[in-house]
Amino acid sequence: MKLNLKKPNFKFKKPKLKTVLILCAVVAVGGFAAVKVMGMGKSSAMPVSVTPLQKGSLQNVISASGTVESADASYIYTKLQSPVLRLNVSVGDRVSEGDVLCEMDTEDLKLDIARQQASIAKAQAGDEHNIDVSQKQYNNAKDNIKNDLNSALISAETELKAAKKAADNAQEAYDDAKDDYEDAKDDHTVGDSDSDTLTVKQARKLKDEADRAYSDARMRYENAKRQRDAAINAANQELEGYEDTIEGNKIAADLTAEQLELQKLRRDLEDSVITSPINGTVTAVYAKEGVPGNGLMFVVEDTDALQIKTTLKEYDIGTVQEGMSATIKADATGEEEFEGAVRRIYPAAIKAADGTTKTDGTVEFETDVELTSKGTGLRIGMSVRLNILTASKEDVWSVPYDAVTLGASGEDIVYVARPGTGEQAGKTVAEAVPVTTGMETDFDVEIAAEGLKDGDQIISDPTGIAPGMEIMVLPAMGGMAGDMAGAMAEG
Repeated sequence: MKLNLKKPNFKFKKPKLKTVLILCAVVAVGGFAAVKVMGMGKSSAMPVSVTPLQKGSLQNVISASGTVESADASYIYTKLQSPVLRLNVSVGDRVSEGDVLCEMDTEDLKLDIARQQASIAKAQAGDEHNIDVSQKQYNNAKDNIKNDLNSALISAETELKAAKKAADNAQEAYDDAKDDYEDAKDDHTVGDSDSDTLTVKQARKLKDEADRAYSDARMRYENAKRQRDAAINAANQELEGYEDTIEGNKIAADLTAEQLELQKLRRDLEDSVITSPINGTVTAVYAKEGVPGNGLMFVVEDTDALQIKTTLKEYDIGTVQEGMSATIKADATGEEEFEGAVRRIYPAAIKAADGTTKTDGTVEFETDVELTSKGTGLRIGMSVRLNILTASKEDVWSVPYDAVTLGASGEDIVYVARPGTGEQAGKTVAEAVPVTTGMETDFDVEIAAEGLKDGDQIISDPTGIAPGMEIMVLPAMGGMAGDMAGAMAEG
């Protein structure tokens, strides 16, 4: 007779205290049954435990623990240092969006706003005056140039005209002296009487003196011309200077920074009346009348929309998807079970204290599970246990995971306790039935086969079993051992 070896099981299972306790009970019952079998006399039959085959549901769940929190919570802060003038709510009060939670003392803030407004008004008046003054200076200077009223230009033009007239006169005198000298040379030759020679010398002297006078006059004219050009340039520069002053005054008149400060003060005045941004229940009050507000003042939460904040291990995160259903229990509500659904799985693992990603094998992902049941009695802050349903099947056969083994050809089989025939009539034998496996849980596996029917006795542990081997079915758990195992299974 050829023995079938048990199917290798390479599936990693997370150890559970419940499983250990059940195994302890099985060992105890097995010991009790072995003693009973020994008392039945000698027999070649292999004692086996069986599981009745029946259709039911299979579920794969991931268990976790978490804390109840509001799905819509608002933490209300203030940056104002003003004292709280009036506190309108206390913990437990229900509020609507826009309800006033507290009011702060705004007397100093109103004074600051008034001072800022006065400062802006004064600055605007001064800036407008400076712009008007510089504009008038520019207009006057431009009009003076246009109407020939600029004193520097007038003086330069007058000097230029006088210098030009003097240069013209000097040129005319030089031309006359030159003509006289030419006439003197034509009328008298060199070597004549001393009186005639003296006349030529005198004419040359007069011409030379007239030439020097003309040069001096011409130089004066050129200087006057440069002075006139310099005066025009200075007048134009004066106009440009007035234009620059106008632009500078306009820039100085920009009160954007002061207006922004006024806006901030007005916003602070609005924020001094602290209102609720949502409909909900006041779950924390940190504000106190007469004490300056700073930081967190109130917490308002929607206590009708609850969720569970939990974490999933790295090896579970690939199995759970948003939208999967969950069941929730809490110590405070006993055995009552509530419905929920995975609402959000955070995209990154929980960081270490220094902000880096953990690499020490404790990687976890924060997850929100929406509580869909109403009127649960759960309260914010309660600790709960939850099972997330990752897969399920209804109306299928399933057997203990270890009941499936390998047949002679390597196919999956289960052994069924059947009445023997022929030479084995009156005996109970193990019949190998090929099966197709499906969904697996921590304890059971789905099977399907044409040779099976409801109520078939499936051998729970086929170790050492071969097709056609005589077996002896052990009685089902009962008495004290059965009660103990059943109690531990329920726990």
